[in-house]
Amino acid sequence: MKASKYNFFLQLDEENVLIFNSKSCALAEVNKDYTNVLEKLQSGQKDFSEVEKKIIEELEEVGFVVPKSIDEFENLKNQHYRAKYDQNHMSITLATTMDCNLACKYCFENRKPGLMSEKVQNSVLKYLASKLNDSSTLEINWYGGEPLLALDMIEKLSERIGEITKDKKCDYKQTMITNGYLLNEEYAVRLKKMKLDAIQITLDGEKEVHDSRRVLKDGKTGSFEKILQGVKNAINVGLNVTIRVNIDKVNYPKMDDFLKCLKENEINKVRVAFGHVLPYTCSCEGYTDNCFSKEEYSNIVLDIQNMMQKAGLKNESVIYPSRKLTYCSACNYNSFSIDSDGDMYKCWCEVGDKKESFSNITEYENLEDEDQNNNLLKWINRTPFDDSDCKECRLLPICMGGCPKMGHKDANGKSCDLWKYNIENMIKCTYNYYTNE
Repeated sequence: MKASKYNFFLQLDEENVLIFNSKSCALAEVNKDYTNVLEKLQSGQKDFSEVEKKIIEELEEVGFVVPKSIDEFENLKNQHYRAKYDQNHMSITLATTMDCNLACKYCFENRKPGLMSEKVQNSVLKYLASKLNDSSTLEINWYGGEPLLALDMIEKLSERIGEITKDKKCDYKQTMITNGYLLNEEYAVRLKKMKLDAIQITLDGEKEVHDSRRVLKDGKTGSFEKILQGVKNAINVGLNVTIRVNIDKVNYPKMDDFLKCLKENEINKVRVAFGHVLPYTCSCEGYTDNCFSKEEYSNIVLDIQNMMQKAGLKNESVIYPSRKLTYCSACNYNSFSIDSDGDMYKCWCEVGDKKESFSNITEYENLEDEDQNNNLLKWINRTPFDDSDCKECRLLPICMGGCPKMGHKDANGKSCDLWKYNIENMIKCTYNYYTNE
């Protein structure tokens, strides 16, 4: 046996140490007996007492110790490529309209009126019918623009997709990302009848802050009150709601007020997800000065977790890394996004940006047909396992090279995840949360 190369250690006091393993994502508080055993394994010692052998067994169960025959890097690499090229799971983001009823200051999209044509819809259905099989799972993410502007179309498309997946004996999951402005009681009921698995709604702060950045197309009318009611409507019909909060230098100083607002409105049992506002596309690069650096943001999300705990909010989003096989679905072979014109992209942050499209669904059969398209190849060929720094990094299992979209923009082609800057603070935050210190 040997100590895992992906172990991290944090001294608590003279006797006790926290161990975190980025491959298994196990976290444990142990005493010197355990760290001494790990040191002995690291030095190559072969003889152990019965007590020490029992400790080794315990450490192996959670991944702190692995068999000597295991090459953890190669094992991780194999798992990565199996997930990346898995043909049995398909994830498609459908922007049935690129139009939007809001004009958010940091938005990366190019707004465009109009709905997805019947030709494009039929091409999507035809593609799904030809590619899904009995062992497949399909995830559709309804996107935009603002998807609720096209709810009639989404309902019909969802029903037809449901028929295809039923015929193929295929699992079918649906999610939606919406600004929530149009989410009245009727729409909430209709989404529930669609069997929507989850819905994400954005609120960027309490009323004053939110209304300064998420406004209607007139540039001055706020959206907070209607969106807040939309959240309540979704909760009331039993939808699985996540509140998305986009964090930057503008709204962060008043985040404490927003969390108190959620509690006052009895919205304290839904997941709250915090997003780092970044200049993903040329459409939002003018907002760059308001964006936190990754290092800055890594500390801010920890502060927000403490704010949530103090506000008495559901804190399931306590900062803790999860194991990644690929960084995100856009990295996977069988995953892409389609805009209302039928243009196809790997990343939903590129939807509507025509120069980033790799094909059109009305002309599309297989990825192999597009194997000369650089917009596709830069995603398919990207891997952290060819990078010398990533190879040696103990954070690789939870980072997987970071966001490819931002990596494509970086001169060095890198975009390390937040854990690079705050892994020890993350461990402390999680430990304190679960020990109620």
